Amino acid sequence: MAAKKIGALITLDGEKEFNQNVTSCNKTLSSLKSEMGLVKAQCEGQQNSLESLTKKHEVLTKILEEQKRKEEEDVKKKKKKKRRRKKRKRKKNRGGGGGHITKKEIQAEL
Repeated sequence: MAAKKIGALITLDGEKEFNQNVTSCNKTLSSLKSEMGLVKAQCEGQQNSLESLTKKHEVLTKILEEQKRKEEEDVKKKKKKKRRRKKRKRKKNRGGGGGHITKKEIQAEL
């Protein structure tokens, strides 16, 4: 007889949103890298012309902005995790159910 596994899956809305935002950033970064390759191909033989350097600067600026956006999402996620850990720790120290956090408390944090 095969053993059955029983488990629970908890998903948080914040986690889903974070993953969507990171995926979006990664797709945008990928397309910007492709755009940079196109600019390099168009400017072959005139790499140091003003027009070529201006186009490269524009693409690199977009890439930098997107990377900053991705980093901000990561910082937000880390802050949420830190708040959750602190809350669990406080609850555990008070003797409130062994450090378990309720669904209502998780939703209040988000």
